[in-house]
Amino acid sequence: QIDIGLHQEDERILGAEKRPFIDMSFVILKKQDNGTLKVVEVSETQTERDVEGSFELQPGSYIVVPKTTGALIKAPAMQSDPVRLKVNVDGVVTLNKKANSALNDIFRKVDLQLDGLLTEKEINAFGYIVDEPLFKK
Repeated sequence: QIDIGLHQEDERILGAEKRPFIDMSFVILKKQDNGTLKVVEVSETQTERDVEGSFELQPGSYIVVPKTTGALIKAPAMQSDPVRLKVNVDGVVTLNKKANSALNDIFRKVDLQLDGLLTEKEINAFGYIVDEPLFKK
């Protein structure tokens, strides 16, 4: 028997509380002798922070693949006005809280040395994620 858990960001992580969870599940694939993959289990799609399951699997090689439709658990209300990424506070233009939270989260994920600084390789990864041509030179 094997227990598998797939978890979204914990609410205690800086910025995580500002972003809603998405739906998720996982698929367990078994590698066949001929090199193909066979679906052996599919978890139920959950709209919670985590999805877990206990499975009886035969000996062999398996791959667990996370799966989502990308749908938000609590979809934001439709807005007629575009979301402004920058706000002007006392004459200082800065990112709004959600944009700032998302960029800080990406920074923490690409800061592999966890030193608060980005190496050239980490900067390139950051630029790729935010799709900013300035970082792709």
